[in-house]
Amino acid sequence: MTRDLFFFWWHVDTAGYVAERRIPTEDEEQLVIIRRPSVELGRSSYRPIREETGLFRIFANLDYEDSAQITEFANSYGLLGEGVFIDPEGGQGALEGGELFRTWAKEIDHMQRALRLWDCVQARDNESLKQYIHWEGTRSVEYQKGRTRIVIANEDSNREYLDRFPPGDVSIPAERLVQTVINKQIDGRVSPRLLWDEGGTKLRLYLVPKNLVGAMWLQFSQAVDGNIQFLVCPECEKPFAVNKSARGKPRIYCSASCRSRAHHKRSTGGKQ
Repeated sequence: MTRDLFFFWWHVDTAGYVAERRIPTEDEEQLVIIRRPSVELGRSSYRPIREETGLFRIFANLDYEDSAQITEFANSYGLLGEGVFIDPEGGQGALEGGELFRTWAKEIDHMQRALRLWDCVQARDNESLKQYIHWEGTRSVEYQKGRTRIVIANEDSNREYLDRFPPGDVSIPAERLVQTVINKQIDGRVSPRLLWDEGGTKLRLYLVPKNLVGAMWLQFSQAVDGNIQFLVCPECEKPFAVNKSARGKPRIYCSASCRSRAHHKRSTGGKQ
């Protein structure tokens, strides 16, 4: 029996979150994601990596210009954990914690770009990859999208990879870029820790994310490493991970509760 390699709990404030124009400390007024004003101090906790196996894909599907989508995600799964101090309204009172909207936009954009490449690699969709991976001769290959340009390998940078890339190939350079991006994103956000197991009987080595965005990049790296396929639950429409090599009847629903709700709908003719 395999054991869980990851140890991570995250929380969501029960009061919820809103997007407001506020002033972060030592910065200018801008849109921030902040806890909704409330006398309630409760919060719910969950294990994102175990309970929401497709969370990084849900995150990547967000429109990074839409504050309503971002606050809806925060209300369901919590803040990213990349917080800043926000000056109190009117300049009176204690500092508040929140997150910059531009931080969310940047993280969503990074995830979208890397996941788009990886999905194309997995699908062997070289025609789509050619939209992003461009060769100049046989000794320079880079990623281009809009105003973004990233050198993957040339005579001055990562030269050793040029001998591994067949000239004109777009799949291997794309994989190399996905590797670089994921490693950069989990650097400092995921750490090994020696912790007691859930039964409190034995010390085990775990990978522990620092925050939610680190956990989602760790999920992405797990998908790259493993023989994992992502399906969409027909009941809640969330993506979830399944092991392609698993034996037995393939899963259709993401959880027992969704399976139960779907069965109830079928048995009652769709009546609630």
